[in-house]
Amino acid sequence: MHTPWKNQRDYLIFLDIFIDGLKFSFIVLLGYERLMAADYNQNIGVSVRYTD
Repeated sequence: MHTPWKNQRDYLIFLDIFIDGLKFSFIVLLGYERLMAADYNQNIGVSVRYTD
């Protein structure tokens, strides 16, 4: 049985990295939205430093 991939392992590794990337971007988006909401409501107890 031949697949476009060299073997099953390469495909699984790719899938794992892809899913991790999705999770990471989702968490970053959620954190950013929460930060903006807190900034808007001025409910920040600790001063937030914006760094590049």
